[in-house]
Amino acid sequence: MNEDLLIYVEDPGAANWVVPLIPALTRQGPSFALFCESGLATYFEARGVKATILDPSATARDLINTRRPQLVVVGTSENLASRGLALIDAAKQAGIPSASFVDQEANAEHRYRGRSSDPLAHAPDWLFVPDKNTRQAFAALGFRDSHIIVSGNPHLDRVRDVAQSLAQEGRDKVRSLVAPEAPQDAPIVVFIAEIGYVVNPEAENWEKNLNFHGRDGTAPRCARILEEVLDALRGIDPAPWFILRLHPKNQAEEFEAYTNEIDQLSAGGDPLGLLWAADLVVGMSSAPLEEAHTMGRPVLSVLPHPIERDWLPSLASGDIALAENRQTLRNTLPPMVTRTTETKTPHAGAESALDRICDALTKMAQAA
Repeated sequence: MNEDLLIYVEDPGAANWVVPLIPALTRQGPSFALFCESGLATYFEARGVKATILDPSATARDLINTRRPQLVVVGTSENLASRGLALIDAAKQAGIPSASFVDQEANAEHRYRGRSSDPLAHAPDWLFVPDKNTRQAFAALGFRDSHIIVSGNPHLDRVRDVAQSLAQEGRDKVRSLVAPEAPQDAPIVVFIAEIGYVVNPEAENWEKNLNFHGRDGTAPRCARILEEVLDALRGIDPAPWFILRLHPKNQAEEFEAYTNEIDQLSAGGDPLGLLWAADLVVGMSSAPLEEAHTMGRPVLSVLPHPIERDWLPSLASGDIALAENRQTLRNTLPPMVTRTTETKTPHAGAESALDRICDALTKMAQAA
């Protein structure tokens, strides 16, 4: 086939970078082929991007030999046995350069270690990172600093564009579309669910030392924070319309115990309209908090563990309100639950990340 770029992703965080990149590459070149795992196909489809599902039996070497790309581009994932890591290794064996997207600083030491103890065991030749902190984290691990490109986050470029479009429609109209059953006077509170500490060998210890106890101290991380938030919302008048937004890897059954306390379940599709309509977005340390903040929406992070404070740029900077214990949560959350109808200006970004990434990928492919 001999495309310029072979792009592979299996995780939603990496997919968020690729969604705006595909139209830009289509307009500007170079040529590319996009592959994903079966679980991510509907995620791309909901965002208007067509990806080829990779055959489960296909090896990384098979894909390299069949497509013969000039450059292999891989998104990181929480899978320690990811085929993305195997693709990087196969590219090196074939003498093909590789590059990878990293969406945030968190877990830098785990993204390319696979099942080894070496944080750079399966590292690519080039990294695209969103900010200086992420660059410093990988440089500290020993990655070649001159091959780390601080590109910005193209997903947040898209978030700003969507926010500006939604602002033209008006929040009340968007609200009626994403939460049609919500009472008109009820503030909409969106809770962002997450999965656990998947790649971290410290996970078990972290789970034992969470900032919050929950209702009986037995619930896992996400459900425990959900319990704390639901309890902190009790007695608010008018009662908020509570929407639980699932992570793409969550299952609704995980939250069956709270069915009677949740007004609406949101899963699949693009969540940006939901975030825009929300009067308050509450979560822990996942990307939708950064998205909501970028859109100008009120955001509260209920932080399960101190280690997570640096996992999002707006958490590290203090731009997102933070609750790290039950009392702070119960003092902070209720005043933030108001029927906010005004439109806030999306936070401005720097020069387009897409331009920097497309230019760099083109040069890498041409130099190969």
